[in-house]
Amino acid sequence: MKKKLKILFASDIYYPYIGGISEHIYHLSKELIKKGHEVEILTSGYKKEDFPDYKDEENVIRIGKGVPLVLNKSVGRIAFSTKAGSKIKEILERGNYDIVHTHGPLAPVIPYFTLKHSNSYNFSTFHAAHDPSKLYELFKRYLIKIFQKIHGLIAVSPVARDSIKRHFDGDYRIIPNGVDIERFNPSKKGYFKMPENKKIVLFVGRFEQRKGFRYLRKAFKKVIKEVKDAHLVAVGTGPLYKVERQKAKVQLKDNVTFLGRVSFEELPFIYASSHIFCSPAIGYESFGIVLLEAMASGIPIVASDIDGYRFVLENEREGFLVKPKDPDSLAEKIIFLLKNEDLRKKMGEKGRKKVEEKFSWTKIANMVEDYYYEIMEKYRVEE
Repeated sequence: MKKKLKILFASDIYYPYIGGISEHIYHLSKELIKKGHEVEILTSGYKKEDFPDYKDEENVIRIGKGVPLVLNKSVGRIAFSTKAGSKIKEILERGNYDIVHTHGPLAPVIPYFTLKHSNSYNFSTFHAAHDPSKLYELFKRYLIKIFQKIHGLIAVSPVARDSIKRHFDGDYRIIPNGVDIERFNPSKKGYFKMPENKKIVLFVGRFEQRKGFRYLRKAFKKVIKEVKDAHLVAVGTGPLYKVERQKAKVQLKDNVTFLGRVSFEELPFIYASSHIFCSPAIGYESFGIVLLEAMASGIPIVASDIDGYRFVLENEREGFLVKPKDPDSLAEKIIFLLKNEDLRKKMGEKGRKKVEEKFSWTKIANMVEDYYYEIMEKYRVEE
């Protein structure tokens, strides 16, 4: 019988800040707890006045404050604390963890200090797709010592692996993101009040340059000329939210609805009540959890043909991949799908089948757990 593990997940980014890393840590921790392991999450703090309704799970440990950081055409978070190193060292000593598992880059704060002070079996999951990093090269002489402490290297996709491997070579195991196939489910269709008698095209994401909403906005001007009952629904917030909302209201008038930030409970009903999901990201996406959420909800996808998305979506099977930054291509495929109900249904069914077979969080947690034991046995034997 395999030993039950005490695990620490460590990341600068976690709820209430939404994003792929937050989703990954939350669901993976829940699945590992179901399997009998003890999991704690070390992350940065947040301003309670910004998220008055949010409550932490009991297993979350917070240090410092989450400070926004613009990087890789997106806005992330780092933990700001003048005593981060000493606090993390104390947490590790008190916790006596079997596994320390960092998420995100090697630096600058929580992953760095956690690996620096850890005497456990160390694992790191790399989530990002990015160009060659000048910062990694600049600080490589300092970071290489931290990197060498990692026993198990994980990347969520080939492009995430290649992005980090060009700076820090190693034997990376690809273990993808997952999706909660019970939470996101076609059976939830019709329970969220959408604009009546409309064919809904859904966007879910941060309003920032990387997510490419501007190209969907431009494409939709052509869509509504061809499909009179088409309606765009946008979910999310971000630095470009007000600007994009204003432009869309002028250009698309009553054919667009902005829902802003929606609740954890509402989101699956919004997906299932839509006809098409669209992600016009311009690049720098290592995976695309939103694609999994749409597929689990049984709706077809029109998305940019970028490396991270190709790993999840097969063109002309679960949806269409189109040229990035090209409103005409987006519009063409959206119009085609809106006019073909049978094809929408078939693509939606294929997407649902794929996530059930490959991307449920139960399957992903099994892969991570097996990797933990594999690496622990390898290094135990070597020692």
